[in-house]
Amino acid sequence: MSGYCIQVYSTPMHIMCAYFLSCICSVAADCEVKSWDNIFKMDSHVPNHVCTIKQHQTNALTLIYRDGNDKLQKSERTFQFAGKRITLQQNWADMGAISLCEYLEGNTQLVKEKKLLELGAGTGLVGIVVALLGAKTIDITERQFVLRSIKRNVKNNLPLDVSTKVFVKELDWGKNYQHFQPIYDVILGADVIYDVDTFPLLLQTIHHLVKSKTILLLANRIRYERDTNFFNQLKSFYKVTLVHYDKTRDVRVYVVKIKQYK
Repeated sequence: MSGYCIQVYSTPMHIMCAYFLSCICSVAADCEVKSWDNIFKMDSHVPNHVCTIKQHQTNALTLIYRDGNDKLQKSERTFQFAGKRITLQQNWADMGAISLCEYLEGNTQLVKEKKLLELGAGTGLVGIVVALLGAKTIDITERQFVLRSIKRNVKNNLPLDVSTKVFVKELDWGKNYQHFQPIYDVILGADVIYDVDTFPLLLQTIHHLVKSKTILLLANRIRYERDTNFFNQLKSFYKVTLVHYDKTRDVRVYVVKIKQYK
């Protein structure tokens, strides 16, 4: 999952500051307000480029901005993976995605001729690299409003014979995961552990997809107690092993397997 976020506490002054920041950040005016469960509605005060305004139990608000809009991201960022120059139209890529790409580049046996699925792909960087490293197929998944920018990045960075192995699909955690059969060798997730409200939905989706000999690779920074709590929940069902620590970015890469599978 991906987007621009500003989190504030819901006092009148903090809400006003958040609104002011949102207006500064706005370069697009055609993003409709999405309606999620438990969204704190601010009526006409919601800027139309804000995707959601969400109220947490801590009484904090998170403003989540769309990142799939053509006008919202104008800059480019370039990476070098799998012997190829990769240019993303978005001038950002989360630390976990970069670390996971580097890890997979050094462990291509996890990718070559494998069926893979990426959760919360963001820019699609990891999926693009996986395709270049020789995946049999890769399903790059995200929420609907991000898919267009991912498809553009895939088209701009992969030769035709490789892009035919790549499928960009909508996957909204906890909602339409039943549309995906648990047939994958490897599930990938970079920077997907960030919002405690999504943890139950992410776990539900993982339970559906991770079967038998499936390997789940998670790359994330562990900054808050909630991040540790998520991994503790995972350990109740799966064997979780730290396989790599990227000191430069403070990112940990974990291998997650069903406990019965060694």
